[in-house]
Amino acid sequence: MSNIKVYFVPVIDVSWEAFGPLNPEKKYSHSPPVLEECEKQCIKAMRLVHDLYGGKSAIAVHTGTYCRSGFHSDIFLQIWNEWEKNGGEIILHTHEEIAAQGTRNSDEEHMTRIVSEQLACFKKAGLSPVGYRGGLYGYSPFLTLLLEKLEIFIDLSAAPMVCRTDRAANWIESPFSAYYLNKTNTAKPVRTEQSRVLEIPLGASGLGCDNTELLYIDYSKASLESVVRIWDILLERARRKGTQYIHTLFHTFSMDNSQYVERYQRFVDYCYKTGGQAVNASQLKQIFDKVLEEK
Repeated sequence: MSNIKVYFVPVIDVSWEAFGPLNPEKKYSHSPPVLEECEKQCIKAMRLVHDLYGGKSAIAVHTGTYCRSGFHSDIFLQIWNEWEKNGGEIILHTHEEIAAQGTRNSDEEHMTRIVSEQLACFKKAGLSPVGYRGGLYGYSPFLTLLLEKLEIFIDLSAAPMVCRTDRAANWIESPFSAYYLNKTNTAKPVRTEQSRVLEIPLGASGLGCDNTELLYIDYSKASLESVVRIWDILLERARRKGTQYIHTLFHTFSMDNSQYVERYQRFVDYCYKTGGQAVNASQLKQIFDKVLEEK
């Protein structure tokens, strides 16, 4: 009998520290990133996930209003190619904010074009994205059928209990463990309308909708104690309901913050000691599907 209580996908979001077009604490900052710094941070992150997980991870590559193609330049495409070779996977990651105003996450025509173009760019470079992740947890229901059409069968946008309808992020009814999205309501699984897209939610305590109640490991208001507390809740949930399937979140820019890196390393060490197992998104889907078949 397996002693794995929680399978988790280590998601690493590509971003830059000053980025915050909808964040008043950052004065709605939306200046483009310094790509040379981001390049170094991404390489550091790739080494970190190799050391921690043998490479198993999901790199969520940013494309957005204020950095549409910077992370698709040749040097970054080489890094993503190396990431795949080292055992990780690529995730499409949109950020369609308009500074101090809102997002275009609900604009079906716009989002269809952006997601399709991003996927085509990766494929042209010989890369094989396996999933999607909306910026700021944004995910409109029309995306499910689009992802099916594009043969992307994994989503990592969900943040259980978060509800920001202005950002198309409504996860108030989302389960805390992986489930198949239905075709009309992203947060509420209904088997009769089940899609082929597996939702792998961000680990959550269920005690609130703030980022401090999510496994957002490098959140500025989080701490080692707070993320361990959430993990312990996941373990208890696994004891009551069975193995849990989730993802965790970290950002490339945090590689320049030694305190955040140490927090991440100590958290991962705790996960492994208490029944956690890091897997790729596609591996988690295979494990999850096998369990479903055996029920």
